[in-house]
Amino acid sequence: MANGFLKTLNARIGGYQLPADFQCLNLKFLKELSDLSFEDRIKSIYAFVFGNDLIDGNFSSIKDCEYPASVYGVDDNVSVLELFDGESCCYNDYVFGEKNAFFKVVSLAFTVVSAYVDLCDSGKINFGDKINISSHLASGELLLSLYFCKMLKLPIETLIFATNKPVDFSQKGIYFALLESGDIEEITEAFFEETDYVLDPISAGGLASYDIFYSDYEDGLETLILALNSPYLFSRNLLKVLTGINELSVDKAIKKLEEFTAIEVPDCILSGKLQPFYKEIEEISVKDALEIIKDSN
Repeated sequence: MANGFLKTLNARIGGYQLPADFQCLNLKFLKELSDLSFEDRIKSIYAFVFGNDLIDGNFSSIKDCEYPASVYGVDDNVSVLELFDGESCCYNDYVFGEKNAFFKVVSLAFTVVSAYVDLCDSGKINFGDKINISSHLASGELLLSLYFCKMLKLPIETLIFATNKPVDFSQKGIYFALLESGDIEEITEAFFEETDYVLDPISAGGLASYDIFYSDYEDGLETLILALNSPYLFSRNLLKVLTGINELSVDKAIKKLEEFTAIEVPDCILSGKLQPFYKEIEEISVKDALEIIKDSN
């Protein structure tokens, strides 16, 4: 099935000829990633899955930086994968081969694989344990990336997605949680009170969908929430949710949110070099992504 998904994905959005020796991840290989840097992890996963011949050209734009994703354990069964830091605003800043949709899907998937290794290293889970992953259904690339992780045989039980409207799609291992008005604001406020961690609205949607899923199934598995964006991309909204202050000025809202949360403001926001949300990344609609998944089965 994994090869079927990759061939369908490649034919629809990639244009690359995948090597015949494609293989799925295994525990021995995942354990070998533990001591590698982020850059070496990504290249090693790519080499393992696709073969060595495509690495240099496709990942020539990989950033020379420390591991950009951080995994925070915030509950007995919940961890947050933070895909931004003080220099960036969203996970798009860490997309490799950023002009090509196929490698956008691959790069985020491999970052999630790396996060699984970190969860194991932290002691929250053991290598081979299954996890759930929960996120807002923000883009087709995101949906395909996480589904790709399942096709790679990363130990994922359920992909949980928050939606604002019903999704006409049913498949084992994928769960769509329909959010109601006020769910995101409520979960954002409650989560901050419990952990002092500020989720952006997209990430909060992922946590809200986890709560809905848990109330239905309560499977007890570790769930990884994807935090894709700095909260400062939504300063006015979050300031109002957390403090009740309705600040019209974005600059003032940023300063007040920083004072209230003590969370560092990313350099790109301080410099005013903000990039539009998902700039040049939302090339695949959620509808098209679901069709790709259907066609590959």
